[in-house]
Amino acid sequence: MSLLPYLDFSPFADEDWQGWEKGPNGAQLKMLNESGNYYLRFENPQGHITGRILSKTVSGFIPGNLYRFSVDFRRNMEQDYWQPVVELTVSGIGRAPDQAIVEPHWVTFSFDFVATDSTHRLDIATFDRAPDANACSPETATSSVPPDAVSADYSLDQIRVFEPGPVTENFDSYPDTHVWPGEGFSTEHMSISLASDQPGSIALHQAREEDPGYAQRQVLCLGHNTGNIYPPQTTRFDLPRVCQALTFDWADIRQPAQANAYDADGNLLASEDFDPGSNTLNAKVQLNAPRDALISRFELTTRNRTSVDHFDFAAD
Repeated sequence: MSLLPYLDFSPFADEDWQGWEKGPNGAQLKMLNESGNYYLRFENPQGHITGRILSKTVSGFIPGNLYRFSVDFRRNMEQDYWQPVVELTVSGIGRAPDQAIVEPHWVTFSFDFVATDSTHRLDIATFDRAPDANACSPETATSSVPPDAVSADYSLDQIRVFEPGPVTENFDSYPDTHVWPGEGFSTEHMSISLASDQPGSIALHQAREEDPGYAQRQVLCLGHNTGNIYPPQTTRFDLPRVCQALTFDWADIRQPAQANAYDADGNLLASEDFDPGSNTLNAKVQLNAPRDALISRFELTTRNRTSVDHFDFAAD
């Protein structure tokens, strides 16, 4: 299994609709910008919405594999007559159960499905349900509708189609490897390299007896052939498939260390600093990208010999 392949990621950055087309009831959708985040919202909604608002044909599915179709929604008006209800549909497969948009903050709705073809059309439909409507039906009620009632006001953002994770990379199946500056090697889920201007070396080898919790495990050792490292050593990890978040245990930190995550354009998405002082630190590292970005590489900077026995990657 490849690392968390994204088939579609639509944050609508820079007013790009990214292939999504308005459906019969999506004519009033408008792109808005809120503190740098682009999202979609109905402009001056009138009457109630009763059908498909967005569609996109997505390719790259592997029949038989599990995928997730997810969209972020937010209620803009706390007090209005209509209650917006969402349907996420994958053509030829089915749809998720109806979900009502009730929260004033972003909430993710999703539909997990098994692909049956390499290409599927994805649809987003919404229905304005009246208070006296059957909660199990998308049909709207029309009795006793206030004369000034308008469509429920909501926004949507962050459309994603991907194989859900998490995926774990460990090193138990790889042989001992020693990497000097200017060299690198690849594992199933990443490419690991040490730039030519970096000090020391990195290596894969069986954990030492004194490495806590790593007995009989193959570990990635940073700052392998030295004690303290000055200047510090930075190891680069390139991901052939992007992810939303990564976590790992970083052992034996004795000097200040840092973990940074970047997108494909080199923008810093997340960072953690560790300063154990005179004590050894075994850290649980968590690097989470913002919802409108994905991690394509990360770097670990260390000033002494440290080790990692696995990485966990999540797509959402």
